[in-house]
Amino acid sequence: MAKQTGRSGRFARGGANRPRIKEPIQKRSRETRRKILDAAADLFSEMGFDRATTTLIAKRAGFSIGSIYAHFPNKRDMFLTVLDEYLERTFSYLRVGIDRLIAQKHESGIDDVAGAIEWLAVGLHEANKPNAKLNWEMFRFILMDEEADAIHARWEQKENAEIVRLMTVFKDRIKVRDIEAAAIVIHRATHEVFQYLTKNKGEVDEQAVLSEFAAMLKSYVAK
Repeated sequence: MAKQTGRSGRFARGGANRPRIKEPIQKRSRETRRKILDAAADLFSEMGFDRATTTLIAKRAGFSIGSIYAHFPNKRDMFLTVLDEYLERTFSYLRVGIDRLIAQKHESGIDDVAGAIEWLAVGLHEANKPNAKLNWEMFRFILMDEEADAIHARWEQKENAEIVRLMTVFKDRIKVRDIEAAAIVIHRATHEVFQYLTKNKGEVDEQAVLSEFAAMLKSYVAK
């Protein structure tokens, strides 16, 4: 975001005047940035990174090219921000779901490890499904860009930790030898199934594949 150095500095000594001047500027800047990122995400999903030019993003967002560059130095920076936000939302979906599963276990006293594992098999798929095209473009970009790969790895580690947390709560009902290693296997397998279903959408029975995948994970994990 472009710094409002001259204006904020001038009103920094103004006491009561400062909130009335600075906050609207910051709010408009945040709103502009949000519209740019939303437009960029839509175009990256529709056209891919290469074809979604900065000019097209500016047109979709309803701003000038100058406004775009006031917030982002280039298209790549926009894509990295979209990627980071997307992965954060996916992580939040996973964390909220796991919180719910753990709360249900504590409230009911029932170790429904099979139900928990089935949710994992389907949950991440459902989290990514509404933005499947964007997810696919991100996957391609991660393979080519080191910084994108680092962003992905950071959120992947957080998601692995959440799966470990869930499995630890159900540790008396699972048979894996190494929970952390099992979490990585489950996590990577879930993403591979999602990528396959996205790539082959309409050519395979999605529900049948997910059902078999859930059955396989339950057999692997649950006693």
